Amino acid sequence: MKTSFPCCELIFRLRELGFETGWGDTAERVKETMRLLSESLQAPYPMKLQLLFSRIPNMFNIVIFSPHGYFGQSDVLGLPDTGGQVCKTILHTTNYGAIIIDYNSALN
Repeated sequence: MKTSFPCCELIFRLRELGFETGWGDTAERVKETMRLLSESLQAPYPMKLQLLFSRIPNMFNIVIFSPHGYFGQSDVLGLPDTGGQVCKTILHTTNYGAIIIDYNSALN
C-alpha cells in the first residue's frame, strides 16, 4: 500500500475499528497518528500527548479511562472494584472541566 494515497480509502476500515475520520489526510499520516496513540497509551509522556492531541480533531464528547488494576496484576479482569478509583476519576473530570471552562472564558 502506498503511504501517500488519500485517506478516504481508509475511512470505512477505520470506522469498522471504531475510529472516526480526522486521523490524517494520507495513509502515512494516519499511521504516524496511530503510532502516537499506541505509544501514548503505553508510556504517556507530556510531549507525545501534546503532539497526539494536536493531530486529532476536537471532540465534543470526552472519554476518560483509568488503567487502575491493569498494571502489575493478573487474573483481575472482571472482578469488582471498590469504587474509589471511579470517585477519584469523577472528581478529576469535574476539576478538568472547570479548568477548561475558565480557560475558554479567558480566551473570549
